[in-house]
Amino acid sequence: MIPGPLDIDEKVNATKFNCTGHTEEDLLLIYAYSAPGNFEQRNRIRNSYGTVKEYEGIRIQTLFFLGGLSEERNSIRFYKDIVNESQTYGDLVLDNGYIDAYRNLTLKGVSAIKWISTYCPNTFRVMKIDDDTMVNPYNLVTFLKGQSEITMSEIICKVTQGVGPIRNPKSKYHVSVGEYKDDYYPPYCQGYGYIFPPKALPRLVNAVGKSKLIAMEDVYLTGITGQNAGVRLHPLTAMFATTFSKFELFLERITTRPELMIVGHVHEARYVEVFWHLAKQRLNAKIKKQAREERERLEGKLVDDKPHEKKPFDMYEDE
Repeated sequence: MIPGPLDIDEKVNATKFNCTGHTEEDLLLIYAYSAPGNFEQRNRIRNSYGTVKEYEGIRIQTLFFLGGLSEERNSIRFYKDIVNESQTYGDLVLDNGYIDAYRNLTLKGVSAIKWISTYCPNTFRVMKIDDDTMVNPYNLVTFLKGQSEITMSEIICKVTQGVGPIRNPKSKYHVSVGEYKDDYYPPYCQGYGYIFPPKALPRLVNAVGKSKLIAMEDVYLTGITGQNAGVRLHPLTAMFATTFSKFELFLERITTRPELMIVGHVHEARYVEVFWHLAKQRLNAKIKKQAREERERLEGKLVDDKPHEKKPFDMYEDE
């Protein structure tokens, strides 16, 4: 696999999105890997956290990156469906330079960071997710605004380390010795979600190709290429999670961990609905609490500002 230049379809190129006028202080760009046929997954995002366009002074935009259609799916009708979706929502980016397939996820990842570096270089933060990942944008923005300059220069994610390549040719995660000879990968981010410092993207783009590409996108981009580019990882386990197969366990996790920002591998609509309902519920509770505290502060200030009338027993205090 050798990443080539961008071959973006003019009709499917974030037609309703424009970075012009945005600054590093006010735009959070969330981009999702999505297969061309995953319309339902994209709509789950659009109808949940994708509805949040601004929070605490940070504007939020979500885009979906797709690869080219394979021959068996390259029908005029299927392509028209994607074009129509792009015209309706304006949030798709289709790169015909590679075929959309699991083993080409690394090419999709390289294409995405090239596109962002080209079309949208000035952002507050850039977050990569899969289209089955749920995000709490309120927790995310609040967390990112509180970060130091040090962590703002690192990739924030749930880090995996001490893991090596799977050599079994029958595995979907197979990496041959010819592709990667070492017994262990460098530390890397789990692929369902990680947050890039925007200024690191050009460094990552320039480092692509210094090591042979492998099909493990998260390993290649955040581990191997990140190491080559000198971009460090910032481990953050507490705010990242994946779903359980049992719905009850999922409910327990999200209700007992209000700090969660990202939940990966969300395959059922009911998981999405519950997660998003809880996120909005917690936001409303936060707003009410802040309003109550502000009201109490103002009421206290009004009491303090009232002229103090001396009572008979106060008259001796001035003598």
